[in-house]
Amino acid sequence: MDCSGCGLFIGGERARWVHDDPNLLRVTAEVPMTEVQRLLDQGQRDAAARELEAGKQVPPPVPPSVAFLTNPAGLSDARLTELANLATADAHAQLKLILDDLIATLTEQRGKDHRNVAVTALRNRLAFVQELIQRCNVQTDPPADSGTHPI
Repeated sequence: MDCSGCGLFIGGERARWVHDDPNLLRVTAEVPMTEVQRLLDQGQRDAAARELEAGKQVPPPVPPSVAFLTNPAGLSDARLTELANLATADAHAQLKLILDDLIATLTEQRGKDHRNVAVTALRNRLAFVQELIQRCNVQTDPPADSGTHPI
């Protein structure tokens, strides 16, 4: 409550009353500064800017398996395309999970027709995911052996 930028900040006479209140339970917590905050505190703005840029270059973590995917509808089209290009069994399972979620959502919208914008968007996304699953299947299935050696 010492920082004027904090939403809990109170100043002046009210702060003195709160501070002097004997019934007040005093709770303090130390929060360690990040590297960027430490650099800014030391006045090293250029180093802090470099540290921020370096942090932006770190890619987001990829879920190790389907079990970690909790919100399939939240994945972007770019991430779905990456999964299809990976063409692994786990990527296929994630795409299938999303497909099943879209089908279940569309089933819940059974009484609505093509005039409903949400249903149209769901159908378009469903078609997109189906195409990605086919692409993933093509990449994972080995081509039929033609009997000739490639060399």
